[in-house]
Amino acid sequence: MKKALAILLALSMVFAAFADEPATNYSVAEFKGSAAFGWTSDFDNSKNGMFNEASATLKINLLTGGEKSTAAADGVWGELKIAIGTPDALETSGALTIGKSASVSTAKIHFVEGDTAIALNMKKPDLKIADNYDVTGDLSAGFGVEVKTAPIALNVYVMDNGVAAEKAFGFKADASLSIVDNLSLSGAAAYNVKAEKLAAKADARYKIAIDDTLSLTPAVGFKMLDKAKVLDASALFAWGGEVKFDDDFKGTAGVKVAYSTKLDDSADSLNVEAFDNSVEGLMLGAKYALSLDKADKGTAEARAKYTTKFDIIDAEVSGGVKADLNKDDVVTGYNYGVKVSTDDVVANTVLSAEYAASNTAKKGAVTVKASISL
Repeated sequence: MKKALAILLALSMVFAAFADEPATNYSVAEFKGSAAFGWTSDFDNSKNGMFNEASATLKINLLTGGEKSTAAADGVWGELKIAIGTPDALETSGALTIGKSASVSTAKIHFVEGDTAIALNMKKPDLKIADNYDVTGDLSAGFGVEVKTAPIALNVYVMDNGVAAEKAFGFKADASLSIVDNLSLSGAAAYNVKAEKLAAKADARYKIAIDDTLSLTPAVGFKMLDKAKVLDASALFAWGGEVKFDDDFKGTAGVKVAYSTKLDDSADSLNVEAFDNSVEGLMLGAKYALSLDKADKGTAEARAKYTTKFDIIDAEVSGGVKADLNKDDVVTGYNYGVKVSTDDVVANTVLSAEYAASNTAKKGAVTVKASISL
């Protein structure tokens, strides 16, 4: 504990310079725990039994989150922001950690003249222009020049392999143009000289508002990584926000159709997806992917989840199915389940019963559980 207090004292002296921004804050940030007892009957493996669960967490704040930054100015000025995240300082593992350390979030030299702003970005860039379109490689240091003058924004980044006898370089440029409301035009390219890798993309999309809820957004795009080149076009008819089952199965409430063609003469592809959460408590989602090969019939996945409340009982019913229309056994995966729970019978306690089954656990399993939480 003496070590912790010594660190607190040192931090108090250092962060006094931050005035009303980050400051020492020796307080309990989180103190919680849970314990559960349950019983599961696994019908597929003909086994059943009891189980226990327990966890506890103690976290103490040493510093509040925040940042200190230089003030904006006209003409030529330097911008520096030092940020401190919300830290997890003392944990039950016994190790003393400060949590998120102080870091420089912004470091730029600005040249401002009227509506034109130019900035020298001193933060380390990368040569990534999209997921799976990254040619950064071993390049480890660099800078950027960012130019904004309506309606154009242009950024150019230069990278090398640090302090080394044998030099390697890379470059990235991206630009966006906004001339018409709701029309977005953008493009980017990155090149690693030593690795001789090139990545590029360009896209255009226009959102057409039909009313306060409905909208139609057509889009076209191009991507390339070395010799792989892809053209795609899509249209999204939306009537709501995001519908998310998990990170791999989510989309916008509406219907989206996307067409993609690879310029290496391989088969084109068509993807259709639909999501909806218009009915309270009900989420629906479906995806269909088709390779435009004469023999391909496509693959599909659909999910549904409904949650509701009956007096003091929370109920959830869910299910999903995957299908490969090219196979004799079309269904390649499925799952379904039902769960009821309540936290109104016993204070601080959730009582639940759940049945879940899938293609790998066809008979499924029943789990009855009581969980106490603080």
